[in-house]
Amino acid sequence: GGRRTYLLFASKGQINFVTPSLPPGESAMVEVVSNCGQPDEIRSNAVMLQVVSAAPEFFLAARNGTNKNHAIVLDTETLTPRTVVHPGEEVTLYLGGLGALRNGLAPGLVGGGADSTLLPVSVLLGGTPLSSGNVLYCGSSGYAGLYQLNLRLPATLPNGDVPIEVTIGGASTASGVYLSVSPK
Repeated sequence: GGRRTYLLFASKGQINFVTPSLPPGESAMVEVVSNCGQPDEIRSNAVMLQVVSAAPEFFLAARNGTNKNHAIVLDTETLTPRTVVHPGEEVTLYLGGLGALRNGLAPGLVGGGADSTLLPVSVLLGGTPLSSGNVLYCGSSGYAGLYQLNLRLPATLPNGDVPIEVTIGGASTASGVYLSVSPK
């Protein structure tokens, strides 16, 4: 009797799906079904999950020679991921779990273009709040479940691994995520 959802990706150890619109504060039973409606249908054990308005997390990459997690940044010239940033530059970071969008997407819609997050976002760099004027965009990347955060980094950002934390709707990313800063 539950609601079916839209699969984006499935492998032996991971399933990515679009969650239906559910109100925060409620619980949802999640069950994976393969071969739906067939005689050999298989159901997983059901798991009860708490629905929250946001649960932000960065998409991460390990840097060579370090075991620290670094936020993935899009290189806008080559359109490839990188982990090194420079003081004063504008960067695009990728996250999941930023919650509802202002204009919303119908359940199952995979694209949608630019649409900012409904909840306010704040950023800490090295423990210091980034001014709201330097948060250029926070919202849809055009792909379901993949959000982008565009920032203008302070020109005074120190070199080295600088901790970054994003808070949206009272929920924060995990600690231990860094931007690797080097001079231009």
